[in-house]
Amino acid sequence: MPGRLRSPVFTVLLAALLTQCSAPADGLSREARDVASHAVATYADSSVATLADLIAFRTVRDQGITAADNPEFRAMTAYLERMATAFGFDFTDHGVVVVIGLGDAADRLGLVTHADVQPANPAKWAQDPFTLDTTSEPGRLIGRGVEDDKGPIVTALYAMRALRDRGVPLSRRIELIISYTEESDWTPFQEFLAQ
Repeated sequence: MPGRLRSPVFTVLLAALLTQCSAPADGLSREARDVASHAVATYADSSVATLADLIAFRTVRDQGITAADNPEFRAMTAYLERMATAFGFDFTDHGVVVVIGLGDAADRLGLVTHADVQPANPAKWAQDPFTLDTTSEPGRLIGRGVEDDKGPIVTALYAMRALRDRGVPLSRRIELIISYTEESDWTPFQEFLAQ
């Protein structure tokens, strides 16, 4: 249905994050299913709204300016920081990489994503590629970055929020790591990881 995220991605991601839960033969514990159901029931509409907000940021590489100085990326960083704070997560801005964290365990689980996108030729889109389109193809969410990789960012944020809501004990700190240079140059991200 347009405007709804009813995806198994929530369940798969949550199952991976629930590291302390015992799992039955199908791989998903009752607790994982509960948290996934909570996430979908509580945050489906909010997830779509957040996805629309992220798509609106025209996070395309500009040859004359670094991602760390690009106003679109800076605006997205401010937006993500507000969300992280509202959700009770910590937030660190490294310029071309941002990290949103949940938990304080020494061991970490990194969810690597990126927020930069390839340029979009508006003539090839039914609507503005930087506006979430829920009508051109009923049942689908269309916009630059929906699958690669703004949708996964939204999924991870709300999965982490659902884990926090349910008070699930985590044996690892979860870090949503968002690169701003995946589509153009991996060097800044590699340098970040080396640190």
